[in-house]
This record gives sequence, structure tokens and C-alpha cells, in this order.
Amino acid sequence: MTLPEPATGSLEGDLAEVGGTILGLYRPPVHRSWTDAMIASAVHDTDARRMLSEVIGSRIRRAPGPVAAAVRRGEAPAVTDAAEAVRMPAAPFHHRMYVSGEPLDDDLPRRAAAAAAAAVRAGALRSPDSGKAGRKG
Repeated sequence: MTLPEPATGSLEGDLAEVGGTILGLYRPPVHRSWTDAMIASAVHDTDARRMLSEVIGSRIRRAPGPVAAAVRRGEAPAVTDAAEAVRMPAAPFHHRMYVSGEPLDDDLPRRAAAAAAAAVRAGALRSPDSGKAGRKG
């Protein structure tokens, strides 16, 4: 499945679009059932864990566009870890689905994106190879 690259003109908007895509993927029962089965298998089976990691990793590798655009616009530090910036707004979906049991509400993509964008702007999602130069605190 090819996921559309968001282009809203802001990091927060783009990350919210990513979250909206995630919401759209997990709401249909057929997609949710597949994800549920993969995660349940991955807990106990290393081959299933590897497959799940490959699927999620490929999605994350295809999603650095919003962060690169934000760097070009001056919204994000150049040392931002694009993968982590995309991973962060996805985490609340998985937490709700598999830990807390809370529903995936329509506002979750916006809230998760706002938190991730704030972390990016604060320089909290630095690339591991960016070193300590310029780090606050």
C-alpha cells in the first residue's frame, strides 16, 4: 500500500495527516484484524516480529518528507530525527489499541501531531548522530 505524502504547509498539519492515515488504516475491521494478528504473533514468534518490524520500518522510511519540508521552512532543526518525528505521533494509536483499550477518536491525530511537532521545535527529537552540539540543558 502506498501512503500519500502530506503537504499541508506545516509540520503539525503534515503529522496530523500522517495520523489521519494511521486512523484510516486501523479503523476498518479487515486492517485492524491483520494488525492485531501480526502483533499477537510477534509477541511470541521472532519471524512474525521481524515481519512486523519490516512493515512498520518501511512505512517510517517512506515518511521523512514532512520533516524535510519543515526543516526547509525553518520549522524544525536540521538535526531532527525524521523517523522519530514520524514514530512519535504513531505511538498513541498503538498505546490505545494494545495497552489502554481507549478508543481511537477523531481528534487523536491532531493531538498526537501537536505533541510531536512541539518536541521537534524544542529540539527533543535530535538524530542520534547529531552529537551534543547545540543541545539545550
